[in-house]
Amino acid sequence: MVIKQNFVILTLCMLFFPTLCVSDMIDTQKILVTEKSDNISTYTVTEKIYLSGIQDDFNQMNTEQSAPSVEFSTYLSQTQRIPLIEMDIVPIGKWIAHSFQQLTTGVYICSAKLECKIYSDHPLASDDRIICGTMKKDPFEFVTQWESSVSTLVGYTWGEAEQSEDIIIQWNRLNPNDSQLLDNVLTFGRLDICIGDYTAVDFLKLTLEMLVYNGGISGTVVSSVVGYPAPVNGMSVTLIETGMQQQTAMDGKFIFSNLKEGIYSLSIVSNHFQPVTIEHLEVENRMVHVPVIDLNPCACDSCSSQAIQTLIQQAIQKYDPSLDGRVGLEEAIHSLQTIINTNNLNE
Repeated sequence: MVIKQNFVILTLCMLFFPTLCVSDMIDTQKILVTEKSDNISTYTVTEKIYLSGIQDDFNQMNTEQSAPSVEFSTYLSQTQRIPLIEMDIVPIGKWIAHSFQQLTTGVYICSAKLECKIYSDHPLASDDRIICGTMKKDPFEFVTQWESSVSTLVGYTWGEAEQSEDIIIQWNRLNPNDSQLLDNVLTFGRLDICIGDYTAVDFLKLTLEMLVYNGGISGTVVSSVVGYPAPVNGMSVTLIETGMQQQTAMDGKFIFSNLKEGIYSLSIVSNHFQPVTIEHLEVENRMVHVPVIDLNPCACDSCSSQAIQTLIQQAIQKYDPSLDGRVGLEEAIHSLQTIINTNNLNE
């Protein structure tokens, strides 16, 4: 559906603005999602592309800006690399900086590729470099995972004449030196890049190739404590084998995706309901749907089942202005808390 909508928008733009090229329309960070099939049914290889700038061969008529994060800009300023966000122009004594943020996390990144086009009207110096890494907030530091001089990348040293070059940098799991960069992109969901100085940048394009397992577990958590199966939102559901946790949505639903083949167990623990453990959930190459989980009210020595039901009926009478015999789960839980606290005080 997304691809179809993008095609319609692109077609209309080309009809009304025939001078624009396809890449001119790609002006957002997240631009394309394509799925590549393979012969292994347990996972899908997904490719996502993020772009900063427009591939317009340094056309300064198109206003383009990079987007370094606040903390990355602060770090660069502190290290005498003054950031410049205007693209397509030569930043005299400054550095073009950009932060690819909110990248997909929680999946296995197989490889990454950074593409850019650079230009300079100055001789290429040894301090003209491309630096890639991860900016951390706590502690506040920039961890450099990859760095190279521009002359090394292009294979020669620029003279006085104006020069422009397309550069492609690839990181792959097969190379042990690239693993730390890919791990940090996976963990922090970001990649920070700076290029300088005296080097204009036409665009920055980051391509991530990710492995997403097709297996998963989903379900719905309800409680019939008010007389009918009412969804329980905000309930913490734990996948025991991995320690992953999900909060149920307003409709009581939860989902764990990107799971490898294996046997899993779910745990639901709450102060208001009896604990629930669901075992031996076999995940293969598909989503496993757990039957509706109906939680029972928490039982304790000082709260008999009859007393709880009596309190629920009182809550229904108090909080049911429409007289349809139904109240929200929040009021029922409040009633349970009241009787539990009352009995504890009596002890």
